[in-house]
Amino acid sequence: MAGFSVESAWMVGAWDDVEKLVEQTKAQSASVAMARLLLAMRSGQTSAIADTLSAARSILGLPITASGAKGYRRSYDAVLDLHLTHELEIIHDAMTRFPTSSQGTGQKMRRKILSDMSTALASRLESSLPTLRTREPILSMRRTAFALRLVERTHFPYHGSGLNNISSRNAFTGEVGRSWLASAKIARKAGQWQTAYSAVLQAQQNSARFSFMESAKLVKASGEPLRALQELENSMRLLGLIETDVIDLTDDDEETKRLKAKVSSNFSENAPGQTFHTGSSSSCSLDERIGSIRDCGSDESFHGRY
Repeated sequence: MAGFSVESAWMVGAWDDVEKLVEQTKAQSASVAMARLLLAMRSGQTSAIADTLSAARSILGLPITASGAKGYRRSYDAVLDLHLTHELEIIHDAMTRFPTSSQGTGQKMRRKILSDMSTALASRLESSLPTLRTREPILSMRRTAFALRLVERTHFPYHGSGLNNISSRNAFTGEVGRSWLASAKIARKAGQWQTAYSAVLQAQQNSARFSFMESAKLVKASGEPLRALQELENSMRLLGLIETDVIDLTDDDEETKRLKAKVSSNFSENAPGQTFHTGSSSSCSLDERIGSIRDCGSDESFHGRY
């Protein structure tokens, strides 16, 4: 029971309770080992973090050693725990090295650190099993790690070496938002609509770019493609992604191009005969797409017509 108690405590940010539970138990479970690691990272003491990392890996790796070379399936949970441990180290390292200055060389270092961290986390998530049971603990631990370091700056802004001031805390908000979007996506695919909806709201609260896209996918999955298209168009207009009824893909950055390509691939089946193009002279209007859905009527009417 100690493992479940300590895990629920760190998820809600009750670090005093986490510390008390860890001190009161002699268990060497995965949850307790992870709690000790989180407390060490919260303290910001380099030597304590290194010692706790080593101890945690020894504890978490025992099931893998016991299962042998052919017991990968039985030891996957232990592999996942080690996966989480390494991601905590990645996030801690990135936030510790994050420069205080946002000018000149400091700005370049910030961008590189954020880019390298984001790339590493994205590739590691793709390497895991694409199930809610596997990926949600990974995403939840990432959010805990980011929140942990931000709380540390609030309470100990001058503690430790290389820590940034509070003004740099918003730099990692985008990664937190992306983790909520990933949670929404995997929950939607698992049919957990309420979980997906809550995750979308959290992504919006953390200013995740293009969170409206996941929201539209959720509406579409609930059986309302027309409403999804309308909400998608309204959101794109509010963000200035489209200024007219025509979507032009020629003058956008890469992330925006990928977004608009997803709009086409995810909603094209709802408007037969309509496609998006990359040239401005042959672009497709969302209004036309919505109109085509209205004209189709029911499935029986569409099949009878064509």
